Amino acid sequence: MGEKNILDSIIDKLFAFDKNFVYVVLIALFGFVLRSLVALRTKFSADEMVHGTHAIGFISSGKLQIMDESAVWFWLTDFFMKVFGFNVFGIRFASIFFGTLAIIVVYLICKEVSSKEVGLIAAFISAISAYQLDMMEAGMDTTMVFFVLLSLYFFILSIRKESRFYFCLIWLSAGIAVMTKPIGLLFLAPLGLCSLYYHFYKSKSIKIKDYIFVIILLLLIFTPVLTFNYLLYKDKGILDLQFSRFTRISVDTYASIAPTIEGFSLTTLFVNNNGRNRPGFVEGFLFMHFQESIFILISALAGLFFMIKNKNKFIFIFIITFIVPFMFLAGTSLLPNHFVFTSYYAVIFAGYGIYNSSLFLKNKNHQKIFIYAIIILILITSYVKIDNGDSNGFLGSKNELGQMIDFKESSIDENAFILADSRIYRGRIAFMFWDKHYMEGNVFLGALANMDQIPGQEVPIDIYFVECVPDDCGWGGGKVTSDFNDSMENLVSVFGTQNNHVKTINDVYGKPYFNVYKKTVYLKSGIIPVADSLKEWFFYPLNYQPKNKVFDNYQTHTLYDKLLDQAAHAILYLIIILSGLLVILLIYLLHREG
Repeated sequence: MGEKNILDSIIDKLFAFDKNFVYVVLIALFGFVLRSLVALRTKFSADEMVHGTHAIGFISSGKLQIMDESAVWFWLTDFFMKVFGFNVFGIRFASIFFGTLAIIVVYLICKEVSSKEVGLIAAFISAISAYQLDMMEAGMDTTMVFFVLLSLYFFILSIRKESRFYFCLIWLSAGIAVMTKPIGLLFLAPLGLCSLYYHFYKSKSIKIKDYIFVIILLLLIFTPVLTFNYLLYKDKGILDLQFSRFTRISVDTYASIAPTIEGFSLTTLFVNNNGRNRPGFVEGFLFMHFQESIFILISALAGLFFMIKNKNKFIFIFIITFIVPFMFLAGTSLLPNHFVFTSYYAVIFAGYGIYNSSLFLKNKNHQKIFIYAIIILILITSYVKIDNGDSNGFLGSKNELGQMIDFKESSIDENAFILADSRIYRGRIAFMFWDKHYMEGNVFLGALANMDQIPGQEVPIDIYFVECVPDDCGWGGGKVTSDFNDSMENLVSVFGTQNNHVKTINDVYGKPYFNVYKKTVYLKSGIIPVADSLKEWFFYPLNYQPKNKVFDNYQTHTLYDKLLDQAAHAILYLIIILSGLLVILLIYLLHREG
């Protein structure tokens, strides 16, 4: 009898859920599945191999940040990789997870500015958005956009409910967005302007003490970044990349990547984007055109029209928080991942546009047919874009790196030596083999030429040689020259015999990408520690080990500095905890408000 009562209670609670809550959860789960499938198949970009590899070991490193990015995403990604494995799913899980949660925020925003019906339409469009799906990368942008959207949602709630609690959550979420990726500052500034505008518009006055509190809160949130730079400068006389760009202090430290760092330029924004003969703002809109379904963009324009026509009181915040980041990024940093936030604005407007367009039809059934027809068109065009993109569709094998990692973990002995074809992009080699003894092909050839300088006796060593079949595995830009290619082909001729072949790994198009060969070779035992000592990538040793090779680790020399460092770490850990609590709060608000 007792068990029956418990079961009845559970069933009653399940059926007590608001139907919209169930719909949104189902849409989010659908979005999670799509995001996971695309993440497993999409090939890796060069930037992913920088950021993703730098996330490995970040928690145990004790760092407050890395040289060019804030800490939150790296901490979370390292945590997710510890949970799901140091593989494609683990390294991209932050984008999958927060991209899924962003679907829920889209629904809640639309519900507050319009209706639940608009929210459901926008949420489903967000779930199937080609642009959002394509950005399931090992990068900070999708995670940052989630916290930006959350701050927008809290902003709307604070205005509607005149709630100080939600007012505080605006700045907490926006601050965490900045701590996820510094370009979150581009949203923080217009949020501040909108807050001042709405408060003055509503009460004809501004509560100065509220904004003093905001400044203090943000300074506390940014304490890890400020402390890192203060203590690093005090100990070594250098700053991180972002502070170095604006203060011109220690610019020589980052001279090797100076050509890749573009400052804001009005010429880039309005005249010529890096010789492409079109302005940066046009390039930004082209990202939307090429990455997103045309029916989402058309519906978004309709939604913008209806919002202005209906004098929706929140149109100002949408426009300002869109234009400011868009124009700044269009004048400095023209990469598709930086503009993914535009897709979330587009689906919000699209949901509003589709619903309001349907109201021109008087018959309720005709309205539903119209809405379903547009959604089907969006679904088809989004599928086509994904199918023609880097993932080559949703279904099939993992990308080539994912398969290589699976093979490594299942078939390569822990103490084996991996020789990687140098035609494989260095960041990819680092990500795939960071936990193994490995050496790049060109370095190995140099070691062979200087074997007399390597200590130890000759011993048999099992070598797994990984060949780049297409001759360029991620470098691009003609960096694999004919001489470079010939030197690697010489290695293939030594290791790549049919008798030594153990595995061929295909890319998502079914074409051979890696060949793996195994051969036992007599080499001096000292080559293993030599290889391990060379495991560095983009300024840092892999896994941040050994610590004495981490160029921006600092020492504290006074009690004050030590206490400041400890306080900054405590604040960073608190930010991570608060990030998790915001996720829980989001689900609670969906259940309560949905």
